[in-house]
Amino acid sequence: MRNIGGKLLILLIVAFMVAFAGVGCTKYASEEDLQTLEQQRQAALSAEKKVTELERKKADLEREKAVQQSKVDAAKEEKAKVEQRMQERGTAEEQPESQMMEGGQ
Repeated sequence: MRNIGGKLLILLIVAFMVAFAGVGCTKYASEEDLQTLEQQRQAALSAEKKVTELERKKADLEREKAVQQSKVDAAKEEKAKVEQRMQERGTAEEQPESQMMEGGQ
């Protein structure tokens, strides 16, 4: 999210530079300048709100990802246990057959 914050800061700096580019050497801001600044302030507030919302969504998704990953890990462990039991059973079943073959010869 730092990347979004950095982009927002650069956007605000550029916006203020553009806003003040046409300002003369008076000590008072014109009505147009004040309106432009207010619009930029509102845009910045809106962007900050959006960043906060997206950061919250990202955190929620990261939590959900962790939950899902733990489920995947548990399923992999269960699969490994089942495969191990199947191999043990297969080995146990093969032993009597091989013993029967040896005894039958």
